[in-house]
Amino acid sequence: MAGSALAIVHLLVFDALARHAHGIVVMIWAAVVAVAASAYGLGVGITGLVVTVAIVAAVLAIVVYLAPRPSTEPT
Repeated sequence: MAGSALAIVHLLVFDALARHAHGIVVMIWAAVVAVAASAYGLGVGITGLVVTVAIVAAVLAIVVYLAPRPSTEPT
């Protein structure tokens, strides 16, 4: 589950970077901070860490997928 979520995030993040989407780097760092804070703050074991990574990756994938895309129409 965690691997599938991370693969989807990987594709969506590179798609957002290719589209020059604003704020993607901030979202990635926020996800890293969320995983680190929950891992150290809650003192979860390896199973809790895998679940945390899967949840954060799924949320990041949803946010990146729903992020507004720039218009490709000529002006």
